[in-house]
Amino acid sequence: MNELVQILKNTRQHLMTGVSHMIPFVVSGGILLAVSVMLYGKGAVPDAASDPNLKKLFDIGVAG
Repeated sequence: MNELVQILKNTRQHLMTGVSHMIPFVVSGGILLAVSVMLYGKGAVPDAASDPNLKKLFDIGVAG
């Protein structure tokens, strides 16, 4: 029983480490999304026809 408790504690520690390593990617993706919508100036998702660079920035933010 003690071994099972130790395995569960280790699993929790590994999950928390993985989550903490992913936080910068999630935050940077959100920042890229916000910047692309802000620079587009219409409060909407930029389209590739009007500004392809902002659309690429938005797509990178979505992937992050």
